[in-house]
Amino acid sequence: AAEVAIANEVLYLDAKEVANAVADSYAPPDSAPLYIGIENINQSPTAAPTLRHPALFRIQEVVLYRKALAPEEIENHVDINR
Repeated sequence: AAEVAIANEVLYLDAKEVANAVADSYAPPDSAPLYIGIENINQSPTAAPTLRHPALFRIQEVVLYRKALAPEEIENHVDINR
């Protein structure tokens, strides 16, 4: 996997940006497993995950895209699924 020098990470909740951070480095996990609802206590995006108990919350929906969405696209997705 190719390593990206800097990656901007944005978290949205109900189409609203709730967190934004910049990672020093990021290597896309092309062949890594995808865990949803499991807490990873290893904070380094380039290191192997250290998995812990399931996260204690309900997941309403998971959507994976092949590209980063613009804020308007995220808002549209939420509006369609209300």
